Amino acid sequence: MIVILGASGYVGRRMFQSMGAATAIGTYHSKPMLGGIHFDATRMRLKDVLPKNPRISHAVVVYAESDIDACKRDEERSYGINVQSTRRVIDDLVELGIKPVFTSSEYVFDGERGNYVEDDSAIPTTVYGSQKRQIEQYLTERCEDYAVLRLAKVYGSDPGDGTILNNWVKQVRSGERTRCAYDQIFSPVHVDDVVAATEAVIQKDLSGVFHLAGPQAYSRLAMLRTLLDCLCINAEVEECSIRDINFLDHRPSDLSMSPRKLLDGTGLAFKTVLSACEELVARMSQQVEA
Repeated sequence: MIVILGASGYVGRRMFQSMGAATAIGTYHSKPMLGGIHFDATRMRLKDVLPKNPRISHAVVVYAESDIDACKRDEERSYGINVQSTRRVIDDLVELGIKPVFTSSEYVFDGERGNYVEDDSAIPTTVYGSQKRQIEQYLTERCEDYAVLRLAKVYGSDPGDGTILNNWVKQVRSGERTRCAYDQIFSPVHVDDVVAATEAVIQKDLSGVFHLAGPQAYSRLAMLRTLLDCLCINAEVEECSIRDINFLDHRPSDLSMSPRKLLDGTGLAFKTVLSACEELVARMSQQVEA
């Protein structure tokens, strides 16, 4: 059995759906889910809520306060979720003999050069990135065996899923001017690939740090342009610098990561942004026809 901690969130829900109730145990906090176990990591101990009989090999830690500005706005609250509670979860997993698979973030890097590999120095410049990095370091101190998956920006191609492509579609179809940065670079990764890679890491029992990122680096503007080409829409786009947007916390310039280690270790091939945009447009057309 596999435990998915945070199975009611966007990524965790997709993992739980893919693995199925016969294989996975899912926990939720504020969003009840059918077949899930209620677990508030800030107030409860994992060892007290897990079923006693199932033999559990791995636990995917996917819950977090992942809003960059929310972490900065209330550092005490976000530290309680992202650091203190996660340390307790790791302690319980070690005690129970369950291998942690921790979802970290591209934000552990400073964004000064991009195309990061796993051995590059992790120097976070945001509160959120610092909190993720603290758990990476705690795992090295506390666990003999673990896996860290540093996630890039996760998106999907299901109509209305609330991720970046669909948000842009909603804006351009409503006639809104879309403001988009030309100088923030990342390696967006499709949620299907996040799920497939996580399952492969578990099945192959891989250990260490891996970059779970898309195969290509994109600026936000280039990603938007790719989508607009697939939509055949001439939308009004306001190009800007990421520095022109009034964020509460710093936004690194280039957080692109190389997924080569993970791809080599799993044998997977990830979707491109172009193929995901084409998939989204095709699915939207099917909805209209239905």
